[in-house]
Amino acid sequence: RKTALSVLTRLADGSYVQDFFAAQLQRVCQDYGFDGWHGPDGFGPQSPIHIMGFDDDIFGQFVELGQSGLPDDILEPTNDNPAKMTRRRDWIWRHRRLEWITFYADRWAGFWQVIVDAMHGIGRKAMINSAWTRDPFEALYRYGIDYRKIAATGVDAIMVETAAGGILLGSNERDYHYDYLAMLMHIKACVPETKLIFLHNTKDVAED
Repeated sequence: RKTALSVLTRLADGSYVQDFFAAQLQRVCQDYGFDGWHGPDGFGPQSPIHIMGFDDDIFGQFVELGQSGLPDDILEPTNDNPAKMTRRRDWIWRHRRLEWITFYADRWAGFWQVIVDAMHGIGRKAMINSAWTRDPFEALYRYGIDYRKIAATGVDAIMVETAAGGILLGSNERDYHYDYLAMLMHIKACVPETKLIFLHNTKDVAED
């Protein structure tokens, strides 16, 4: 069974993982002399937001940030029961889709604001990956990443994963070169003042 830590969650004492992580990140950068942090896959975004994040903690944050009028069976703790989380997911995606997308966009922007502040506070830089090279609409709708909100945190750059060559080499799929070029242009149009770094190599997606 695969498990993954979401940096948007809270610890047992109610504190946020992002605050603990940012403090440790500062220590690592100072101890090892790193220039900053490049947030890789899983640090904005993770999996599509219509299939993840329906556990009691993330959902609890959603409710605490102003959601009301939810049915009792949706509010009932799931205790990580897959069937109950699936029922919660289906209800939210049918009835509170826009609110769920907005919640994730705000949470990811909040996470990156903490990271940017931590890095800039010690004279380092922070860079985020694009949302799997998705254009601004799909990045927001599918992954809860609003490039404009991310840019507003003061992030130093967005690494756009235009690794078409690596995909072609590793999987023999069709050539995504022009698709990714289009995505790159869409992202640039969305956040014209943000530095974009063009990730076009062979190792990134062929390393396995």
